[in-house]
Amino acid sequence: MHRSYYKQYYGLERTHWYFLARNEILMTFVRSLVAGREQLRILNIGIATGQTSILLSRFGAVTSIEYDGDCVDFLHKQHPELVV
Repeated sequence: MHRSYYKQYYGLERTHWYFLARNEILMTFVRSLVAGREQLRILNIGIATGQTSILLSRFGAVTSIEYDGDCVDFLHKQHPELVV
């Protein structure tokens, strides 16, 4: 993927209606799965620009993995705590 795309995707993932609706659906589903459980340990593989990891961190400690080196470099600038 081209490096300039990550910056664009980063913004879209946090503001575009599709991603906002997707995130709400995902969070509703996860809440139903983890209801009543204590802090979880979560593995998120292929995190792209990290929004899902940020959302999942409400439920516990998230370990995030991304394969694409350019994406990892971008994320380290935005959220250095996210990427392993």
